[in-house]
Amino acid sequence: MSISFDFGSEPASSCTDPWSGQATGAVAGYRTFWTTPQVPSGNPNEARALVIAAVSSTIPQQLAAGSEYYCFKLTVSSAKTVGTGACDGCSTPMCITLSEINAVQSDGNHEELTQPETANVVTWHSASGCPGANAAQNVTWGQIRSLLK
Repeated sequence: MSISFDFGSEPASSCTDPWSGQATGAVAGYRTFWTTPQVPSGNPNEARALVIAAVSSTIPQQLAAGSEYYCFKLTVSSAKTVGTGACDGCSTPMCITLSEINAVQSDGNHEELTQPETANVVTWHSASGCPGANAAQNVTWGQIRSLLK
């Protein structure tokens, strides 16, 4: 598993690099059933990774509401997933769920982003029923108006 904050080689997108090419960071830690501390659920088929990124306090970045940003690119190696020497379980369907982004300012103020605009899950081998998956819902004007009454 590796992390990148360089979006220069990404296909054309309307998303903005919130780091302006200045971020550094890493996968700072992970939890599984077998680590201490364990993944909070205590479930052997779950894991949790912590990704940290930052820019120097001398070049703070300002985020704008309503803008879409790239934050990071998490790459999971597919080495030894098929063929001779493939690992046990590599053909097991898997969900990767983004549960939170915590945007922290240099003064300590922060914003916890937990609701995806579109979706927060990617899958391996067509996994379904992903825990913690949230997809944006299409809402009609009538549904909104009924809430305002």
